[in-house]
Amino acid sequence: MSINDLGNLDIWTDILRYFRISLTLDSDLEIKEKRKCLLRIALLSPSLTAPALDLLWQNMTSLVPVTRVINVNSEYLLHPPEILQFSTNHGGFWILSEPMTSNKVRERAYEYLTRIRQLRVPIGSSMEMGVGSILGMTLGVNPLLPRLKSLNLDFTQWNGVGTWINAIGTLISPSLTSISYTAAAAAQFEGILALQSILSSQGLALSNIAYRGQLSETFLGTCVKFQDLEVLRLFHVPSNLPVQRVASGVSIVTVFETFQNLIDLAIDARLLSFSEVKTRAITLPPLLQKLSIAANSPDIGEFLSENIRSSSLQSLTIVMYEPPNIPWKVVCDKIANNFPQLHSLSFRRANSSSFQQMLLQDLSCLLSRPTMRSLKLRGISHCFTEANICGFLNSWPDLQNLSITDDYTIYFSASLLIHLSRAKHLRTIQLPLDLTFLQDELQDDATSPVHSPITELTITNLASSPPSLEGKIKVAKNLLTLFPSLERVLTHSTSSAHTTYLTELEELLRSFRSAIVAYLQRKETERRLRTKKETEQ
Repeated sequence: MSINDLGNLDIWTDILRYFRISLTLDSDLEIKEKRKCLLRIALLSPSLTAPALDLLWQNMTSLVPVTRVINVNSEYLLHPPEILQFSTNHGGFWILSEPMTSNKVRERAYEYLTRIRQLRVPIGSSMEMGVGSILGMTLGVNPLLPRLKSLNLDFTQWNGVGTWINAIGTLISPSLTSISYTAAAAAQFEGILALQSILSSQGLALSNIAYRGQLSETFLGTCVKFQDLEVLRLFHVPSNLPVQRVASGVSIVTVFETFQNLIDLAIDARLLSFSEVKTRAITLPPLLQKLSIAANSPDIGEFLSENIRSSSLQSLTIVMYEPPNIPWKVVCDKIANNFPQLHSLSFRRANSSSFQQMLLQDLSCLLSRPTMRSLKLRGISHCFTEANICGFLNSWPDLQNLSITDDYTIYFSASLLIHLSRAKHLRTIQLPLDLTFLQDELQDDATSPVHSPITELTITNLASSPPSLEGKIKVAKNLLTLFPSLERVLTHSTSSAHTTYLTELEELLRSFRSAIVAYLQRKETERRLRTKKETEQ
């Protein structure tokens, strides 16, 4: 296909953005489908080959595809020999069956390796553990991944057999700026601490460290070696495991004062000492914009004391393992007072403990702050009404995210969606809903003249929904009328009936989108013509 046949290449650049792969947000199935689409686009035209391949190889979950590039040797027309073979004997290992003789194949394979910026490695798979070493030996290159920026070590599949740190050594590159550990357990502590020391000894300028798993104070100590960190995210998973706090251990003040370049910090404060907070004023790192802190009740009170302040903090998430030992209004008032630039707030309950109910007046200090962009409550009991939610929209004209999840004592009528569709900045809605209202025709004044930008709606749970096909069609039609860009309807519900209902609803959205959008465009054109005539009269 020629360049002329493709049309405007800028349009293709926009199309390619939709297929950008995220190793953190996309499911394995989504990653697989995106790879298929990118490969098809790469074959459309030489003009699209390079940008499509860049996206295809940019974020990888395996290096095994590179061995296939080497094995497809163009010098052999029929039955090319496999230079690299994997044997399942003795637990599995790679074999170099014959020397690499083709410079063309070597250059092609290395070209793909240079495209890789992010890599997720499943620790425990012998095929994945050995592929880096065999590729380095076959291609004769070091570093193997010269432009690698982010390395994620995933211990989900680790079976406790063999070592893994030597296999990771070939993947370390001077360009590395981010390291993350997923599903790490006590059995991997020694190896992880050793790897942290290796990264430090090589003088890597890490700006991002993330850890999800059984967390120890010792690991936090290794992070101190990287004082230029901009992102430090330490999650104790699973959260119900006990956390051993050492009485003479690291103080939360030490964390704040050591990492002066932090922009994003997430930490389980149950590991840390709060004793210094009581004795002196503490200022958070001057560049810190995003903070997530998990804590028990007494520590929440200490953190929200008058001694910890920040003029730069914009986003705060508080994860509570126990009910707060101070009233919600005091919590919210202190947050508004201590963090004047804050525009995003999230409270999350980490277990099934009974929490005091949040009242509308508890948020009074924040409701007087028109710059708020995000409010998220997860598992927090409340008494908010639909009128209160509309009040949030009036108080916060720039609101982008509204999420009330995992508390199903109150369900909101879908009539609330009419008001939400008029919030021109709102991007995310997560609410428990009763969809009965949407089985009736919407009034002509229900739709907003400004199309809502929302593409995804999360109905965290369903109280009631029209069961008939006709009712579902009306719900889908009304949702598209309110949210013309809506593509997905998700749920947090564990009910198979709810999941099935919303899956069918999503299918109807796809079926009716073009017709509904055309109808809305026609109505908008008629409205403009009518307004023009009235103006001219």
